[in-house]
Amino acid sequence: MEAARTREALHNGWDKNDPKDAQVILHMLRIGATQRYVDPLAAGINDLQELSKTHETISKV
Repeated sequence: MEAARTREALHNGWDKNDPKDAQVILHMLRIGATQRYVDPLAAGINDLQELSKTHETISKV
């Protein structure tokens, strides 16, 4: 989502163009707009995620 906003800001609109996508990714890396991925299974929070999904599904009924 953030990449799409950055792309629109840098290129005044959106169109499918791989070189522009690469420029956006490089720009975001340069400015430090990154997130760290945490593997839920390795972090030991997989069960918590599954319970959260179950609760969400049940609460919609």
